[in-house]
Amino acid sequence: MTRKSLISLAVVLIALVAWAAPRGVEAQDAEEELRLHREPHSFTNVIDAMDGDDPFDINVSLTFNREWSTGEIQREINDPAVATGRNSANNIPVGQHEHLRNTLTAGLQIGVFHDLSIYGLLPIVLSDTRNLKQPDSDTDRDLSRRVRQETQPPTWGAPVDASGQLAIFDVPFDSQARSGIPHVNVGIAWGIFNQFRDGALPTWVVMLEGQFAIGDPMRPCQRDPVTGDDVPYENFATGERGKCNGGNDQGISDGVHWLSVETRSSYRLRYVEPYAGLQFQVGFPAQASDQFKPGGDLDGFTNSAPPLQGMLTAGLAVIPWEARARHQRLTVDLRLLGRYISEGHYFSPLFDALGTSQSAYLQSPNYETEDTSGRSVMFQGLTDIEPHGRLSTRISIEMQAAEFVRFVIGAQMGWETPYSITYSDACNPNFNADPGDPREGNCRGGIINPHHRANIDLPGRRFRIDDQFQLDLFASAVAQF
Repeated sequence: MTRKSLISLAVVLIALVAWAAPRGVEAQDAEEELRLHREPHSFTNVIDAMDGDDPFDINVSLTFNREWSTGEIQREINDPAVATGRNSANNIPVGQHEHLRNTLTAGLQIGVFHDLSIYGLLPIVLSDTRNLKQPDSDTDRDLSRRVRQETQPPTWGAPVDASGQLAIFDVPFDSQARSGIPHVNVGIAWGIFNQFRDGALPTWVVMLEGQFAIGDPMRPCQRDPVTGDDVPYENFATGERGKCNGGNDQGISDGVHWLSVETRSSYRLRYVEPYAGLQFQVGFPAQASDQFKPGGDLDGFTNSAPPLQGMLTAGLAVIPWEARARHQRLTVDLRLLGRYISEGHYFSPLFDALGTSQSAYLQSPNYETEDTSGRSVMFQGLTDIEPHGRLSTRISIEMQAAEFVRFVIGAQMGWETPYSITYSDACNPNFNADPGDPREGNCRGGIINPHHRANIDLPGRRFRIDDQFQLDLFASAVAQF
């Protein structure tokens, strides 16, 4: 068969499918105007109340998420002998980070009025494990050991080798497993426009959501890979001891209250429904305020809050089949998500490893002045992170099996741009000190930043993450009343 014949056959098949598809939906589609379900895709659907013969709507959902991410931890190095053969940035592999979290989320959505609903989400973390693995090659393993070592003060109490060297942290490294309820989400959704009330307008929804931390804030904690017990933590500078840095519980929450504002819109065009969304999120330290601002609310901190986040969503819901009389519909959802994460102070992939470090320079307190006259600031694992982006693709299949039951299954893959995870400036140039202010220190402008730790924050000593990949698998069941 010639290429021209193949093209002609393909055109005929496409025409047949296009002609037959509407008739395969249901008998009602024999009419000139397709009779569609009167609800948009779930991305923009808002249940309501007091709407004709349907005075009250309520949805109850249960969702399982399995989230896995991995990335290569690297460290900048200025030693030409160590960096020979490496790229110009001299970023040496330190270890491979892995994070696995399994979550079961219960959801409740209640219709309040026409296209107005309130909702709540309660995630239960079944397991949360994090670890650092050795680099693959023997050469990289040797380099990893060398770039993680640093000379310790002679009076330091932690064990060091004969050369006075001590690793900032060990690889392999296992964080203690976490579980529990980290937060609860409460929100409101309002459908300003609804295409199925006025066909000339798209569906437009605005949402306001609060995520409130209720679990114990996470504390840096190391797990013994053999026994599974916590590795006892001891701060040789202060003499404090415990299972974890800052307490005896590894915690589960980030200890931050988040506020999210989002707008969504979609428009149904027979068998496809394109949609888009824009979200902005800001966090306020709550239970973990002592970790974001150790020593109090000091003027020197350049970052004392988590990063701001913004996300843009664009997607296409393809509806190849639906049966309005039986309240059935099959939807294939294709989605692209772009997220921007600003600079901020937060939990990094090295949170547990750095927070339980035996390094003298991390265990000793900083001060808001050059001497001990100012307030002391202890290091507890949080670091300033560099701005970066995340690009994700998502595909899911949604089946409206009956009037009261809906199922969703899908996967999401994401990639993050490389970024530094120890990124704190030595000085805060945004604060103008009075002449003679002891907080000026050696700063040419501004005052000392007590978050800064020279052994991990100076250029040439920073840690970063590269080749970060994320894979999320999810499945949910929704009961609609």
